[in-house]
Amino acid sequence: MHSNPRDAVLLAQEKEGKIKYLEVLKSSLTLLKQQSKQQWINFGDKASRLFFSKVKQRKLPNYGYAIKDGNGNRRERFDEVAKVMAHYYYGLLRKNLTQREEINWEVMRSGPQLIIKQQMRLTEPFIETGIREAILAIPSIKSPGPDGFSSSFFKASWQEVGNMICEATQEFFTTWRMCKQWKSTRLILIPKVQSPSAPTEFRPISCCNVVYKVS
Repeated sequence: MHSNPRDAVLLAQEKEGKIKYLEVLKSSLTLLKQQSKQQWINFGDKASRLFFSKVKQRKLPNYGYAIKDGNGNRRERFDEVAKVMAHYYYGLLRKNLTQREEINWEVMRSGPQLIIKQQMRLTEPFIETGIREAILAIPSIKSPGPDGFSSSFFKASWQEVGNMICEATQEFFTTWRMCKQWKSTRLILIPKVQSPSAPTEFRPISCCNVVYKVS
């Protein structure tokens, strides 16, 4: 192009290459918008070096490079930190539940009760309209699940994937079985304080797949 800037073939190749580059750049930024779930990203910088530097800077405080275990010993490296966190939550989740008492039906009958018509409505099969409304009710800025897809993806591509989502949801309520991958949940630890040093200084949230949330 520098030696022959008026060459029609080179100009056409440059135009085609520019279009492909902008498409790839737009796709990358769209994926970043979906994964970041930040509203301001829709109105802020483009995919510039400064933008990605700010994204990296924002992520750094969420990384745990060192932490204290249950005995107060400092554990370093990501694999050691992961073992401490896993052991902590395993101890919480494996605790035996308190003994439950039987339901007192006299107390249950003393309160408001559903009439037969309302009870029958609860047993009606889910239709496509209700399933789509459930998808639309999920905020688009929610964190994506392990599959990487947020509700905004299903909303935008409903014409292509809507039938599959409806069939999967209806099949679950018919067979009471669900694909193992759909039930997968990603546990994310959010620091409650600046520079956390103990497992108790993290707040866990569960990132579930959208199909699981709907079902």
